[in-house]
Amino acid sequence: MYHQFKDVPLQSKCFKIMDTILSTLVETMLPKDIYLHFEIISLTESSHGYQMRLDEYAELLPAELHHEPSVVLDGFCHPIELLHFSIKGKPLYLKLYRRRWKASCCYTHYSSHYDLHPAGVKATHEFASFKRRSWMHYRSIRPFSRRC
Repeated sequence: MYHQFKDVPLQSKCFKIMDTILSTLVETMLPKDIYLHFEIISLTESSHGYQMRLDEYAELLPAELHHEPSVVLDGFCHPIELLHFSIKGKPLYLKLYRRRWKASCCYTHYSSHYDLHPAGVKATHEFASFKRRSWMHYRSIRPFSRRC
């Protein structure tokens, strides 16, 4: 990794290395669909856990609006809150804000749709799969007792 930055001044080199490390960390920590379509806005800690706010990238227009000559950003949809793997023993809640768009000539709103969580589950695919596997493992070790 160091050879990429050999002709860059030292301070700039440090920033580029840190940027590379942080982007790799984000790619490792978040599901691919989330880090490709959303940017991290904030991370707050409370007694209940961590909450990470992610906003959809402004460049990502819904498919229905690609042919429109004039498109206007019209706020955000209601956030989607998903449980993800813990950080330092506290749950991490991802609060995802999808942008809401409209053509400047119309009043119909559009937003992009992503497959961010399994149906009926308020957790990321990876976390839901992990919980399902751990529950199945637990059931195989301790089967339910039968009533007499």
